[in-house]
Amino acid sequence: MARGDFRQMAIHGLKEATRVRLELGVPAHAPVDPVDLAAQCGCQVSFRNLPSLDGLYLSRKCPVIVIGSQRPIGRRTFTAAHELGHHRFGHGTSLDQLGPVQGTAQVTRSEEDQLVDRFAGFLLMPRDGILKAVQARSWDIDRLAPLQVLVLASQFGVGYTTLVDHLAFGLRLIGTDRRAKLCETKPADIKRRFDVTPNANILMADRQWADRAIDMEVGDSLITPLGVAEEKEGLLVQATSGRLVSFQACQPGVSRLVSSTDGWAAYVRVSRRWYEGHAEYRFLEDTEDD
Repeated sequence: MARGDFRQMAIHGLKEATRVRLELGVPAHAPVDPVDLAAQCGCQVSFRNLPSLDGLYLSRKCPVIVIGSQRPIGRRTFTAAHELGHHRFGHGTSLDQLGPVQGTAQVTRSEEDQLVDRFAGFLLMPRDGILKAVQARSWDIDRLAPLQVLVLASQFGVGYTTLVDHLAFGLRLIGTDRRAKLCETKPADIKRRFDVTPNANILMADRQWADRAIDMEVGDSLITPLGVAEEKEGLLVQATSGRLVSFQACQPGVSRLVSSTDGWAAYVRVSRRWYEGHAEYRFLEDTEDD
């Protein structure tokens, strides 16, 4: 594919991502949950533990999106946006499977998949949103540190490497040298720094977090500044280390974090680990019959 074709594909993906936000009344800068957006667009979304499955879009009168429940949470978020892209562009039924890897790139993908990847990137990580989030923290986009990238990735619901690649190739806000430097740090390195188990997700939320809930799974860890506490204890186990507070999700449900110093607050939604079922039920609290 020629360079100009890639550019046109990116423009096409950006325009459709912008159209979705306009239709649903979502601000251009706001982080989004693509699972919730897909439901608003008329899709039935569910999570299933199916071998080798990333995602599935079924084109029918009542369209269906299925997301592989065993994938990392950031990958599931991107997959949900990817499948929503298939729906928005009027593609037929599409099965997205885990494929073999050659070097650092997957095997050749169809033009449809490349188009919806670009749609997903711009929907989840809009330029206005990234720049606003960086400016709110008085950071320099050219000098982002790995922990700062993790804060941004957490807020926009994507994986660390996914955000770095989008900054470099999608938004062109950082150069390839800076991308390579940031990619030297792996999420596992950050987990070890905060004593988080390898299979658990780690999120970082500061007082500039805005516009969306903090989504977690049982077992995941959340790092916040001092002075932040769960409003109604029960979903999170809290510990203090230095100038940070660590929370671990211990059961499904919805709670709220509040700051005792400045009034900052954010909702926390916790699902079961590797949740399977209809998306709208994923944050329901466990019952005694479970």
